[in-house]
Amino acid sequence: MIAVLVLDCHLYDCHSLKQKRAVIRPILSRLGQVVHMAATETGHHDLWQRAELTIVAVGHERRPLERDLDTALSWLDDQATLDARIVLRGFQ
Repeated sequence: MIAVLVLDCHLYDCHSLKQKRAVIRPILSRLGQVVHMAATETGHHDLWQRAELTIVAVGHERRPLERDLDTALSWLDDQATLDARIVLRGFQ
């Protein structure tokens, strides 16, 4: 089973692509360490204050994957520089 979470993020303190990368890169790195999922920036690469982040997890059962996605969302909610909304949350 594959779980996918796509987030549309607003980076309200960024005023350049360099600042955006400085915010996104550590979040993606830390997210992989916190919830052991693959995470990457998948959209809005040329916009300063927007980013689309995709988080993917693979497992045998749906329930643990849902818990992992909830943990990822909770952790992202605690990040002060990131305002994110869920665009897609799906399982296959």
